[in-house]
Amino acid sequence: MEGTEALVDALKLNKTLTNLDLQGNRISPEGAIVLADAIKVHEVLATLNLSSNPISIKQVEELLDVSKENHTITNVNHDENEIADDGLIALAQALAVNRTLTSLDLSFNNISDKGAYAFPEALKLNRTLTSFNLSYDQISHKGAQTLMDAREANETLTSLDLDANQASDKMSDELSRETAQVVANAFEVNETLTNLDIQSNEGSEGRSGEGSEGGSGEGSGEGSEGGSGEGSEGGSSEGSGEGFEGGSDHETDQGLEEIVDAFTNVLKINQRVTILNLANVQLSEQESLADALKINHAITTLHLGSNGISDKAAEALADALKLNHAIAILRLGSNELSDKGASALADGLKINKTLSTLHLDNNQISAEGAKALGDTLKFNQTLATLDIHSNNISDEGVKGLSGALKANNTLTTLHLDRNHVSEEGAKALAEELKGNQILSYLTFSENLIFDYDTEVLADALKVNQTLTTLNLERKEMSEKTVTTLAGALKINQTLTTLDLGNNEISYIGAGALADALKVNQNLSTLDLRENGIECDGVEVLFDALKFNQFLTTLNIWNSSWCSHIPNYRLTTRRINLLTLNFCFFEQPISSRI
Repeated sequence: MEGTEALVDALKLNKTLTNLDLQGNRISPEGAIVLADAIKVHEVLATLNLSSNPISIKQVEELLDVSKENHTITNVNHDENEIADDGLIALAQALAVNRTLTSLDLSFNNISDKGAYAFPEALKLNRTLTSFNLSYDQISHKGAQTLMDAREANETLTSLDLDANQASDKMSDELSRETAQVVANAFEVNETLTNLDIQSNEGSEGRSGEGSEGGSGEGSGEGSEGGSGEGSEGGSSEGSGEGFEGGSDHETDQGLEEIVDAFTNVLKINQRVTILNLANVQLSEQESLADALKINHAITTLHLGSNGISDKAAEALADALKLNHAIAILRLGSNELSDKGASALADGLKINKTLSTLHLDNNQISAEGAKALGDTLKFNQTLATLDIHSNNISDEGVKGLSGALKANNTLTTLHLDRNHVSEEGAKALAEELKGNQILSYLTFSENLIFDYDTEVLADALKVNQTLTTLNLERKEMSEKTVTTLAGALKINQTLTTLDLGNNEISYIGAGALADALKVNQNLSTLDLRENGIECDGVEVLFDALKFNQFLTTLNIWNSSWCSHIPNYRLTTRRINLLTLNFCFFEQPISSRI
């Protein structure tokens, strides 16, 4: 309670904080109430994350009053807040009159059909909400039908996430099919809904899906514990998995085939749905879907992760890509693709002129498949993002992709994490970065070497003028290596985001980074989560903020705190996103900011 009160006092004076992440901080019910009072009058806060705190119905009602008085908050996350049905009923009443909230996350809250039934009237009246997440709750096909009917009367909601509901092993396969048919029928006639996620709607336990699709670069943030990147470590962002999850018995597989058939038939008719999430369907053959994609000209994002897709299915998809002129994002992470499947997709990309993002992470691709993709990159001028992390492309594969960077003029994002790359591959990549003028986002964590690859990349940063995001988490960096990287930051003029999470950075390393922050005028995001930085290291980093005018996002998740750090942190600094997840509010929180 004391820590929350200190935070509240700081918020009353602060005029810059727009994103407040308090996930997993054991905020008490009383703390939630005083926090709500401060937020009511805060003039710039737009995003509030209170997930994984013991906030229940009474505190939800207090926080809901915020929506009536605060006119700036647009995104609220109440994930894992013990809200349940009564909380959702109260929330529905507030949502009916709210005019600012655009995104609401109520996943993992034990919400059943009773809670879902409270929303039809609210959705009919609300004109601002665009994204609503009810994943990992207890909603059946009846509740889903109610929400879909209400959505028909709503003109703004474009994303409705019902991922992983009916999450009991006792739920029948027939019930799962009914839910799928509800959705398929809605897609066939719906004229505005563009994105619906209902993965794992029978027999799931906990989070499942595409695993770490998205790379540890995209993956250090949106959904990660304390991450500040675009996705979760491992997950996607979108990486928790989208689509349907089925069991292993034959009857369930047969039911899933019927579900997929229903959707593929709809795809031939519906030309409005632009995002289709069918991850974790657990079917190895996708030829019927590939055939539908030859006809469909609306789908721009297709998620097929964790489906056991084989090389044969990849060949069918590659043929579809040669004819399809709409798909821009294709996710094939966590499947069974080998070099043969990767080569087939590479051939498809030589003809395709629309695909801009391709995820092939967590497959069985080796150097040969990576080289085939590299050869395609020399000719393809539309692909901007390639995610091939968690494969086995080794040094030769990295060299093949690095060589393609010379001729390619479009690839801006490359994920190469966890690919068994040694010094030879790291050196080849670093040499290409010195002259590359296109690549802006690179993840290279968890390969076979640690200090050497970081040091050669640090040397490349001294001359590279385009890279803006670099992920080097889990590299077990020595003090010397962190110091070398910090030295590069004093020279580099383009890097804006640096992820050094999970590196056991010591006081000496923190001090070197602090010295770099005093000089660097470009870095806006620094992710130091899970480093266990002690009090003296935290202090030197905050002292550096007195001289730094550019850092706006600082993630020191799971670090130590010192009561003597000055209280000016929130009231005078330009920090607008501060991640304090799992930092435990026993001490006055304002003294840590």
